Amino acid sequence: LVSWHEIEAEVVGSQTDVGESANKVVAVHIYDGEEEKTGNYAITTADGKLYVYARSITVIAGSAKKVYDGTELTCNLYRLFKSEGEALVLDHKEKVVIAGSQTEAGESSNVVVSVQIYSADKEVTSNYAITCEEGTLLVTPRPVIIETATNTWVYDGTAHSDGEHWVAEESEYELVAGHTSKSSDLSEITDVGSIANEMSIAISDSEGRDVTANYEITFINGNLTVTPRPVTIETATNTWV
Repeated sequence: LVSWHEIEAEVVGSQTDVGESANKVVAVHIYDGEEEKTGNYAITTADGKLYVYARSITVIAGSAKKVYDGTELTCNLYRLFKSEGEALVLDHKEKVVIAGSQTEAGESSNVVVSVQIYSADKEVTSNYAITCEEGTLLVTPRPVIIETATNTWVYDGTAHSDGEHWVAEESEYELVAGHTSKSSDLSEITDVGSIANEMSIAISDSEGRDVTANYEITFINGNLTVTPRPVTIETATNTWV
């Protein structure tokens, strides 16, 4: 332009959703003060481009933890995350489906199955670049203290054992309702003396399934004792001349 001339241009274009479109020059005017000088110029215009990129967000599935109780652990919680600013814009709302469950002692993933984003009734999910992160569902073994019986026998030359046991008063947790315990590998005592009443414990649920692995068992052992057999020996009486 001549140095004292000024230019005004009218540009039309808009882009809301992810994608691109032209930003068009629809009119150009050149002025010398208030006097238009546009006719003195051979004007060529070139359209620009408007780009809208997907908004990056992360959907993080919730995590949960509990002590084994025989029921499913689930967590439908989640959170939306963006490093800067709000995750969603305007009136946008999300619909998130989470899937995951853990019943036995152990851990598994809590997974984001799907994410949909709406503006009122219109789905606008395609305007977001969505990254999903899994949560964790953790079921810890149920800590139970088992107390074993104490018993005493008089020596009779046979092996003695006692598989009786119960959940100790000191135990924070009882067995899960409907679960039963059975003893095996019992300690045995035959001769006079005393030993700890040690045993193995297996736990079954109401359907007879072995669920011992879901328990963390510690023992308060009773004692097995054999006492000496009391015997009275009578010696002979005799007389001689």
